[in-house]
Amino acid sequence: MNSSDDAVFFGAGRNRYNMPWKTVIAKINVKDSFDMDLVASEIFSLDTEWDTDKSQNEGISEELTPNIIAIRDKHITPAIIDYIRDIFCIEVTKEMMHVHTKGLTLRDRGFVGPHVHSAANFTTVMYPHDSSSSLFLTDPRGNACRGFPKDIRFTSFDDFEIKPKAGDVYIMPSYIPHFVVPVNNEFRATLVNDYFLDYK
Repeated sequence: MNSSDDAVFFGAGRNRYNMPWKTVIAKINVKDSFDMDLVASEIFSLDTEWDTDKSQNEGISEELTPNIIAIRDKHITPAIIDYIRDIFCIEVTKEMMHVHTKGLTLRDRGFVGPHVHSAANFTTVMYPHDSSSSLFLTDPRGNACRGFPKDIRFTSFDDFEIKPKAGDVYIMPSYIPHFVVPVNNEFRATLVNDYFLDYK
């Protein structure tokens, strides 16, 4: 358990500060390394094949989804390893985790309600194309904002908006609640990877 005895406090004034529950998200971009139209097509094939009765990796293969596998294994997984080391101060290797990969597509008026990826440790989302339908991350601290005036709520506890741009990959802890607003006049594709740590 961390305590005030070994925590690093910062600030030059009378008060010294620490942030014990800060949540860091990471971002990389893979647009220049892949044909985003091909990636979107592979995501669509995953979404049409996936359902809750099948393995989340069903449909993933070098033959059917070579671009998705390359993005995941050559770019996203190394970024996850860096993220865990840099933010959580833990050294892991790809052999110490497994990943579930799936595609999600939304069309006119489609949306995704608030949820978390409760069984996973870390989640990534990747967008092959720009989208006007944002992903919103909400404060994972439950009722932390209760009772504060609006100006404090809107600056310290407000939702974090992600505006999808082609090739963007976002990395976050899986406990962060998030939702997607309704899609209008577009086809919105997302590659989702859930990472599970396999060691104790």
